[in-house]
Amino acid sequence: MTVDLMLKWLYTGNIDVPKGSVRELTLLYILADQLDLLPLRRTALNRIVRELCRHNHDVPCYHIIRLVCEHLPVSSPLHLWYLLHYVHHWNAFWESAQSRQYFLGLPAEFLSKVMRAQARLGLHSLYEKPCCHDVCFFHEHSSAEERLASKHGLC
Repeated sequence: MTVDLMLKWLYTGNIDVPKGSVRELTLLYILADQLDLLPLRRTALNRIVRELCRHNHDVPCYHIIRLVCEHLPVSSPLHLWYLLHYVHHWNAFWESAQSRQYFLGLPAEFLSKVMRAQARLGLHSLYEKPCCHDVCFFHEHSSAEERLASKHGLC
């Protein structure tokens, strides 16, 4: 399915997936990263942000984070975005005992970074949500001019 999504994007410029398809979008981003297709990475990232930030600010389940940690470097914009998203949208105290067990499936290094960042930020981590407001920061723009141009709808 991921290759089909990429081929459709190549021909149409659109990613056509149903709402809630964060796993498929993440796999598409990973494929775009492996093929070094920056425009597709940007498009996939934008859709992931739209899915997770505009629909109850959900956090993706651990198997998606595991995919990212296994297939992308820690410096990858998507890896960094998911980390920031968890820092600002997830709190272990809000979870039930059953769902807490579910989140223990997160990669240990990822979970450690989330918890350390939350400890540094305190309650501000739960109220300020920069991951949902300036996705352009994660678009890998080559210059300030390109980034500024993207703010005007070119991205």
